[in-house]
Amino acid sequence: MGLSQIIQPFYRKLTEEENSNPPAQGQICSIPGIFPDTIPQVIEAHRHDKRDHSEADFNIRNLKETDYGPKDTLPIKNLNIKSGEELLAVRSKRRPAIIIRPDTYISAAVAKMLPSMGKKHLQQPDTFIALPLFSAQVDGAGTGFPSKMICRIKVLMYPQYFYVPPSNDKSIPIKEGVIRLDRIQVIVSRDPAVLQMRKYAISGDALEVLLCQLMRWLNLPMHPDIKKDYDAILALLGETLPADICAEDKAEKI
Repeated sequence: MGLSQIIQPFYRKLTEEENSNPPAQGQICSIPGIFPDTIPQVIEAHRHDKRDHSEADFNIRNLKETDYGPKDTLPIKNLNIKSGEELLAVRSKRRPAIIIRPDTYISAAVAKMLPSMGKKHLQQPDTFIALPLFSAQVDGAGTGFPSKMICRIKVLMYPQYFYVPPSNDKSIPIKEGVIRLDRIQVIVSRDPAVLQMRKYAISGDALEVLLCQLMRWLNLPMHPDIKKDYDAILALLGETLPADICAEDKAEKI
């Protein structure tokens, strides 16, 4: 048994109203997923001609302790890199993600004032939380999560992971995978180049458990009634872990 046996249905199709004002809570979208580096890569840009901003040499290197200080190189207008800023090279991949839509307050009076001050970014209504979805290995092959980890993730053993089962509905083409809470991202746009909407979402019950898992990972307190239900799910799932895996984990603790 796993999470998908406790939560049924796990997915749902969006209503017409939700499709008219996406993203909905728990909606699945494709995002430019970021691969965070242990040490970020800095792009050094060097412009040699004081009169020409169109040509420059670039060097990619590891971030240094001395970065984010004054620069002795000519600025490049199109990059808009200010003093105390660096340009980072980040690897990215288009991947599905569960979208959480926070309750962002926007003051209309302040919104009128900010553009003239060059501070439009201080109020951004299209701000969303994206929880990226990573694939599981198929028949023990591929770059996804191995089956030994999937068995544990199915029963929510890892606070930083959340299991996503394959969909039985052909109109909801989702394969088995894992939501990585430790790769959480902030999205600040509805532009389809950034947020490609799909017309389905995880169900309300699945979303509730996912949010509990997120709070657990972040060590945030839960309402006693919610925590009681969540703990009951954890206990039920823990009893279904295969005996050989239980033995392995017990040996590791010893």
